[in-house]
Amino acid sequence: MFVIVKNMHLDAMIALETRNKSLGDDVIARDNDVDRLHWLIARQTNIILKNPRLARKMGVATNKVVNTYIVSRIIERIGDHAVKIAEKRNEDC
Repeated sequence: MFVIVKNMHLDAMIALETRNKSLGDDVIARDNDVDRLHWLIARQTNIILKNPRLARKMGVATNKVVNTYIVSRIIERIGDHAVKIAEKRNEDC
């Protein structure tokens, strides 16, 4: 997620600076992948929190699972902001 969102942000800034509509559209499209990854992490977090035995079996601490979910949410929001930048670029065309 981090790599995708980092590149989304960089590409959104380039699209804004160069008025590249197709690059802006690509940033917007990549947001779907980030949203799906965040949803997957949320589902896995929910499953593990509902079944502590599963967490022990997997060898993960529930606090680390929750922290991973929180970081995932923050990264997903950064991706949303990259989309806003890309959409601003597309409004200017």
